[in-house]
Amino acid sequence: MTGYQMSDLSLHSPCLRRNPSQYRPLCWETYSYFLTFGDDPQWLKGTVGFLCVCETAYTGCIVHWLYQLTVIGFGSLAIADLVPLTLPISLIIEVTIAVLVQSLYLRRLWIMSKRNWLLITPIAVLLVFRYGACMTTVAFLFRLKKLSAFRSSLTTQATIDAAAYISAASDALIAGSMIYYLRRSQTGFRTSTDGAIRWIIQYLVNTGAITMAVSIALAVTIFQFVAARNSLVFAGLFSVMSRLYANAFLGS
Repeated sequence: MTGYQMSDLSLHSPCLRRNPSQYRPLCWETYSYFLTFGDDPQWLKGTVGFLCVCETAYTGCIVHWLYQLTVIGFGSLAIADLVPLTLPISLIIEVTIAVLVQSLYLRRLWIMSKRNWLLITPIAVLLVFRYGACMTTVAFLFRLKKLSAFRSSLTTQATIDAAAYISAASDALIAGSMIYYLRRSQTGFRTSTDGAIRWIIQYLVNTGAITMAVSIALAVTIFQFVAARNSLVFAGLFSVMSRLYANAFLGS
């Protein structure tokens, strides 16, 4: 069989194996949220519940993929090369979580910027393009049905590239803009309000740094994927993105 090596699995399977273990803190954060913030608007509580349901389904998809790789397809390149149904489904869930969380951050930014449409519109357009690029990738997975064919396609390389770069750009724009408007709201005096704002800025920097770092790492590995076409290492990094977005939103 051409194009697929067992070494590919050894590169990205550690991230995939750790993915289900990251589900536990998310459940705890969701449980703590409903206990602590019972007076929040219904739409916000519904969003948190929806994120938890999506992460539950996403974890199930990852577990199924791991089961196919390590149990059903153990030692078999032919089985390992097949695209399981849960793989494109997991990508749909991942991009839905990411775009939903970024849209909620965009709503905050819209309020903080006093409805600055010149700022909001380009970021919103990036999110739409990101969702479209990911859905195109999902369509190719359904159509090609083999990872080797998926990896050798120039069109899939372009769509994966676009999704990674748009993700990094939108993360940077949202985090940078929120930090800017929070700094503008400081009074200049050593008050508890300024202390809280500085803490929020620090949190946003840390959170944005994590998501942007993973996005950049994803872009780098995808670049290697395009250049050499001999690795699926980006799949492991891609699999943890939804966890980062969901945990960042619940932590905020």
